[in-house]
Amino acid sequence: MSKPSDEKYTPESELIKVRKALGGQITLDPCWHPNSLTNPVYAYTEECSCLVNNWGSKLYWGYKRKLHGLSSIFLNPPFSEAKPFLEKLCSELDRYGNNTDISAITLTLVGVVNNKGTQHLLKKYAVGGCNPHGRINFVNGGKSNDRDVVYTLWGNPDYYDRFKDAFQDGLCYKY
Repeated sequence: MSKPSDEKYTPESELIKVRKALGGQITLDPCWHPNSLTNPVYAYTEECSCLVNNWGSKLYWGYKRKLHGLSSIFLNPPFSEAKPFLEKLCSELDRYGNNTDISAITLTLVGVVNNKGTQHLLKKYAVGGCNPHGRINFVNGGKSNDRDVVYTLWGNPDYYDRFKDAFQDGLCYKY
């Protein structure tokens, strides 16, 4: 259950970069909220938790739908509890093969990638990261919050160049 302070919506200026890095669209947003600007093909809401559902077989957007061609995931998890969402992402990468055509981008606080509890996930599944140039001005109910964040690319390493190109204004690096 996310806290009201977790509801930080990625601004469109950043989502343009995310979509470019993911090949043009976001297929799945596992932490979608009606105020989100992600416009994914499929989404999980808080009520239909992505933590308990198999992302590749049934997704929920008001009703059950089969997912065909899961390929691009954008995950902006609750900042107060990102670890279970990253663990779920990694279990889904295991399920479908970490080096398949699946690519995912996560947006988390910088401290999450520096945390001992998540570094083993990064070592095994992450392809690269990007520290944005400056802080992102998150949108929350008309108010904005500056936070130090990092983008991480997960899945197929063949997508790193596209990721680096999309986030060229930041500091990008390979894992």
